[in-house]
Amino acid sequence: MSIAAAESKAAKELPPPNSDFYHYADTLNADERAILQKVRTFMESKVAPIINNY
Repeated sequence: MSIAAAESKAAKELPPPNSDFYHYADTLNADERAILQKVRTFMESKVAPIINNY
């Protein structure tokens, strides 16, 4: 394999992580999904930026 082919193969992006491996969100009703979205938004906006400091 040439170096260019190896570099193009290595540059492939990974898919986004699936945090709902067992598809539990599919079992939630609309109100529960709204709460789940609020929690995810909070975790992404408030926790994720600072969590590595801890």
